[in-house]
Amino acid sequence: MKKSVILTAVILIPALLSGCAGDPDVTTSADTQINGTTAEQMFDTETEYVTETESTKINLKETDAQLDVWYNHAFNKTAANKDPAKIRSAGTEDYTVYMAKNEYENAQLCLYAPAGIKGISVELSGINDRYGNSLQTDIFRVYSVSYSDGRDYPDIMVPINEKIDTIDIKKKNSQVIIVRIRTEKETKPGDYSGDLIVKQYGEPVRVCPLYCHVWNFEIPDTPNSKSAMGIWDQIKNYGSDTDYKELYKSYYDFVIDYRISPYYLPYDVTDSQADAYMSDPRVTSFIVPQTTAVYDKLKKNDDWVNKAYFYAVDEPSDKAALDKLAAVYGKTKKNFPMIRTIAPFYVSAVYDENTDGIDFMRDYIDIWCPVAAGFTEGGVANGKDIVSIYPTEEAAQKYPWLSERMADVTKESGELWWYVCIYPTIKKYCNLMIDYTGLQNRVLFWQQKQYNATGFLYWACTYWNKDPWSSRDFNRDGSLLAYGKEELGYTGPCSTLRFEAVRDGLDDYDMLCMCEKLCGVDKMNEILNKVTTNILEYTDSDSVFAAARTELGFAVEAAQ
Repeated sequence: MKKSVILTAVILIPALLSGCAGDPDVTTSADTQINGTTAEQMFDTETEYVTETESTKINLKETDAQLDVWYNHAFNKTAANKDPAKIRSAGTEDYTVYMAKNEYENAQLCLYAPAGIKGISVELSGINDRYGNSLQTDIFRVYSVSYSDGRDYPDIMVPINEKIDTIDIKKKNSQVIIVRIRTEKETKPGDYSGDLIVKQYGEPVRVCPLYCHVWNFEIPDTPNSKSAMGIWDQIKNYGSDTDYKELYKSYYDFVIDYRISPYYLPYDVTDSQADAYMSDPRVTSFIVPQTTAVYDKLKKNDDWVNKAYFYAVDEPSDKAALDKLAAVYGKTKKNFPMIRTIAPFYVSAVYDENTDGIDFMRDYIDIWCPVAAGFTEGGVANGKDIVSIYPTEEAAQKYPWLSERMADVTKESGELWWYVCIYPTIKKYCNLMIDYTGLQNRVLFWQQKQYNATGFLYWACTYWNKDPWSSRDFNRDGSLLAYGKEELGYTGPCSTLRFEAVRDGLDDYDMLCMCEKLCGVDKMNEILNKVTTNILEYTDSDSVFAAARTELGFAVEAAQ
């Protein structure tokens, strides 16, 4: 097990504790570099981040039991019911979170019990700098869900409280703990440290140092990427007697705290209570009904008009659907010319021998939103190995690839978003389903920047036609949140590792945009290409991704 995670093989943090596994001390040199920056430059090496102790591995209360404890990147999914030997060997005794101001970032602690163990709990000492400034933190217990492939996937995050703060780990099982750190705009940049303390029956058995480096720039309140995500009414079917409007509002508020915009506002657009939401800088979009009263209100405020859109047609895939699109949006264009239109599509259907779907939609669409996999330069729609936006080989030969066509249709007006869904069911493509890797969940947003899409649409985060906690035949497409439970001591919306990846990916997108603006497109692409080179070619290495993101953050900071 490595001594510390610094996103490459080098050691940058002064390690004064021997760590979770009690390995021999490791020394560090101020000359050791990452991305051209020495440890001495990055960290004040005279600062004692933690109190020195003889050992951080204390004998377990149960002498016949073992407990392996290690940190890993938060985007790594550690299965509960398999011996995670490979992940454990890549794990570290301490961990450093790199983050901007006005951002959330997570650290993951994994606990594995070869023989099983009872009475485990986890506490955080606080994360502070040498001046006494502290960072806001929350600790979550991660619950795994079963899938039809026979595997259990860590996914649902529940805030640790007195009902679930004692953990019994079954034989050859692991438990994942997420520490979420939040910075504000006013957070002092620099280095913070604390200890994540693992206890058994209230007595410390591991002390795991946790560090945080806060860059001296902030993630903007208004994301560079717009977003649109459905909150479906199945939220009323599980575990809550709350009035539906209040319940919906609680989920809406939860989602926008991640700077993600749900489809529908929690109040009617004409209600004055909607005004604060429409003006909220975190809200980048909302669907509106096609009524004169709504239009008359919106057109008085440019910000509101720019966020509003009509979404009346979805995935037109043949001539009849395109004719319907023309009829619906032809009318809205005439009656409500200031409101934009969208129609996500996964195939550019044949309309006639001279016209395909993209050509046909030019007069009706303002927000172009193709499926992400459609940017493949090869294959056809519904292909078995790869897919493209074209329904036939003939169409693929006739028209330019999607990147070129989207640049053409948006060069004078309109904008480009993209979306993912259950299509295509080919794991070569990044997506958000339960059985995709954590990297695939997050790299998706680096690819979004790569293909110049300025918005991300996802059809649902609460599609609970099947129970997100218990259904085995549900790959959680459209289910990025779960409901809380009384027996778990929390009844509000629950995030998942995949929803965290969306938030973090959109924050990465912001940093890529900042790098492009401050350092130039060549520098941005240099870093981006270390993660992804095209829609089908991207890194599967946690360390490569983490190093690229760290390099990105330091580049933005240096260019301020």
